[in-house]
Amino acid sequence: MNEDELLLGPLCLVAFALAGATHGTLFVIGKLAHSRGILGAGWAFFALQGLMGMALLGSRSLGPGGKIFVAGSLLGFALLPSLAWAWARRAEAERGAKARSAAP
Repeated sequence: MNEDELLLGPLCLVAFALAGATHGTLFVIGKLAHSRGILGAGWAFFALQGLMGMALLGSRSLGPGGKIFVAGSLLGFALLPSLAWAWARRAEAERGAKARSAAP
């Protein structure tokens, strides 16, 4: 592994994490604002994260464990925002139903 590959691995990991965090943040903002544009921007960051993930999976700077972690993280970033949003909406609806039934 040469110096460029040694530097590229950590930079891709940072870009991977930042793109994932931006995707999750824009997903929530887009859902709260009912904005398809913001949701689309969030998915664009997920696509960028996917590209970084593919670059990491193809690099020699990560061992097998690191590559499994990157692949699992990419799967998690794809599924968790939607699942967490659905859970939060359901929990809020149940809370609202309890409050309405407890009201005199």
